[in-house]
Amino acid sequence: MQNIVLVVFLAVGCCANSLVSAAITAPYGNDFSSSVADFAPTTNGQWSLVSGNYQNVIHDSLLNKSSSSLIKFVDLGGPSLTAKDFSLSTTFTIINSVGDFNSLGYALLASNADATTNATSFYLADIYKGGGSLNAQLRFAEIGLTPTLATTIYDLGKVLLHNVPYVLQVEGTYAENGDLKLGLELIDGSDVDSFETTIPAANVLTGEHFGFRDRASGGATSALTVEYDSINITAIPEPSSIGFVATSLIAGYAVGIYVRRRMAKK
Repeated sequence: MQNIVLVVFLAVGCCANSLVSAAITAPYGNDFSSSVADFAPTTNGQWSLVSGNYQNVIHDSLLNKSSSSLIKFVDLGGPSLTAKDFSLSTTFTIINSVGDFNSLGYALLASNADATTNATSFYLADIYKGGGSLNAQLRFAEIGLTPTLATTIYDLGKVLLHNVPYVLQVEGTYAENGDLKLGLELIDGSDVDSFETTIPAANVLTGEHFGFRDRASGGATSALTVEYDSINITAIPEPSSIGFVATSLIAGYAVGIYVRRRMAKK
């Protein structure tokens, strides 16, 4: 029975792998215990592994206060007919934050690995502090030469503490008509704050780069230090795919029962 069921499992895995041809595919996870070789940091000196965390330090002396580190996926994003629903989650800790207009979080569907200026098109899904308020805010924005998504901000009504871990999760789901809904959640223990926006199909970006994007843009003295202790990126399977896998597993289980009963009769 075990051998027959194993064949079914292998058949499912084989079919799934044949649909993609990328070195980096979802699901992807990194606990930053040893390597960040998959990432493309904009400035190596700003990103480093520190005691199992991926640390980003934006010094007050830097002229460009944006910093990013992204991974390229070719099985996420894309046009509406091939796009896959996706989810990114990370645990972050703010070590230092000086100045107004600081932000940290994700760059999504970026056209290249440098998510620091408007020369690259991408979506921001991040935590933002600025506009004269110390409160943390969830934010969606599009960066690029001709952005089509208006910036939207949701005030959380609270200040994020230093040296306290928080979870930040973003999901992108495509409707049948190609619209993209982005959902962003900040998890603080049992407290969950969420925010959503929807992008019309005609304006959805199709870049292949996903990852971290931080900024300390509150003037010459602004600075930001953030540590991420993990990142997980998944492609949420379509209902038809779930059904195929479930049917395969049920079939394997049924075959196993049949073989076991035949063996008992001998």
